[in-house]
Amino acid sequence: MKRFSIFAWVIVALMSLSFYSCDPSSDNDDSSVTQMIIAKLTDSSISGGYLITGDGIKMKPTNFPLYSYSAGLYMFTCTYNPYEVVDNELNITINSSDLVDITSPYGILPTSYVTDDNMPLYGVHVQRDYDLYPWMFDEQYLIVPVCFWGVDVATQTEYDKELAKHRFVLCYEEPSASDTELKLRLTDKVDEENPSFNRYTNYYENKAFDLANIINYFKSKTGSAPKKISISAKVNSRPEYEGASDETFTIDLNN
Repeated sequence: MKRFSIFAWVIVALMSLSFYSCDPSSDNDDSSVTQMIIAKLTDSSISGGYLITGDGIKMKPTNFPLYSYSAGLYMFTCTYNPYEVVDNELNITINSSDLVDITSPYGILPTSYVTDDNMPLYGVHVQRDYDLYPWMFDEQYLIVPVCFWGVDVATQTEYDKELAKHRFVLCYEEPSASDTELKLRLTDKVDEENPSFNRYTNYYENKAFDLANIINYFKSKTGSAPKKISISAKVNSRPEYEGASDETFTIDLNN
């Protein structure tokens, strides 16, 4: 499975990320680590310039201005001492020159609006050298490692050009009053006349989807929040839409 983005190795680290709070005078004061992290930036005038991890740690960059960035989910590398969490806050040094916004620009659409997808994925839950599957960052954001077919590339620039040809959209199935599961569907549309041509290489790309509005809509239809969220997609072991089958991954929100 190829991945030319510098974020190739982050999935396991992100899902097992944890911090330790202790007295700043601890013997572990020099235990700094450098890690790739996903964190949420809310309105910086409200959050005071904080990035917030999925477990609620407020990360304050000491060397990087956040005020020009809009709300969303960002990925970046930083250095920090995990033993220096004080009052649920942690100072960090951002090492990269930019924050990468992984929030999907398309929002979440009704299923009936999405009829032009033309490429299967190669999986919704992929188990190889590492485990790739959708997961909830917090109560608002769903992160999906989109496992897609693409042309073989040799550089990050070529990968970026290939990625720009794909439109990954998440849509929802209209809930009924008795539903307890929010059903979502992920699609891939390639802006080419023959989308399958020469796309024999596996890639994945982290995409974050803001579920706040659709969960509120689900509550208005059913009277309560969903107990589960399922993500389904057309998948195939080869880059052909014909012969693709449905695959579904379910997240139990009670666990």
